[in-house]
Amino acid sequence: MSHKHNLNTYAPDFTIDPITREIIQVYNPENPIRLMQFDHNSEKLRFSCPRYIDGHDMARCNKLEVHFVNSDVANEINNSGAYRVVDIEVDPADSSKINFSWVVSKNATGNVGTLVFSVRFTCLTG
Repeated sequence: MSHKHNLNTYAPDFTIDPITREIIQVYNPENPIRLMQFDHNSEKLRFSCPRYIDGHDMARCNKLEVHFVNSDVANEINNSGAYRVVDIEVDPADSSKINFSWVVSKNATGNVGTLVFSVRFTCLTG
């Protein structure tokens, strides 16, 4: 069963380091991240990162995606895909950060095993 998220404040599950580009899990013992096989739209993983990275305003990116691979190592089965982020926003409490989320669907949880993901920003001009 999924857990409920506080809708009044933005408490990220992950932050992104602008120097190393590492995605760091923010450990919250009250709301541990637990995914079940075939979960569909039952979990929303929340992210926070600096708004400006290398002079780019990440809030103005044309496209933001979470790419994932769900692996069942024992049976040598992999499922991969991408989720198009639809809720990128400047943090209302701190305009130097942006927030966004990934609604995890069953195509990312079809295999028993690991779920690995990366976040990809696309910023185009003209």
